[in-house]
Amino acid sequence: MPPPATDPSPTPAYAVKLALTVTLLAVVLLVLPAWLLMIRTARSLSPRPGPTQGLPAHLALDPEAINRGEEYYLATCSVCHGADGSAMKEAGKDLPSSALVKVLDDPQLIAFIRRGVDASAATNAFKTAMPPSGGNPLLTDAQMQDIVTFMRKLQQDKQSGGADH
Repeated sequence: MPPPATDPSPTPAYAVKLALTVTLLAVVLLVLPAWLLMIRTARSLSPRPGPTQGLPAHLALDPEAINRGEEYYLATCSVCHGADGSAMKEAGKDLPSSALVKVLDDPQLIAFIRRGVDASAATNAFKTAMPPSGGNPLLTDAQMQDIVTFMRKLQQDKQSGGADH
């Protein structure tokens, strides 16, 4: 007597297990990268303390960078933000008191300045645009870093109650 013929098609239970496995694998392969990207993005946008927080004022900022930064700042930023950062009427934010300047680290603040602020931005109280790079596209990254160092000095001076540079 010949052996019984076997049906090569999978059993219904096997087909269900296979479908669930394939579905789970697809979900993992599709969702995991999106989830990792979301975490990475959230970390890059989370506020970080400024670079001078917790450091003695005399160790935190390079005096030469402050002087260079003040020169670039006066030429580029002071029209709207004032020579001392206190802001011109309805033109720019008060930088020594700015929560944004406090929470962004230097690379984030440089990127913010490079991007500029649209006049229609919801956070723009005066509805006056800040052009990219403060209107000076020739500023190098090093010059921009010096400007940020000067802005950090303005904040230190405000916190300590006076200017000392």
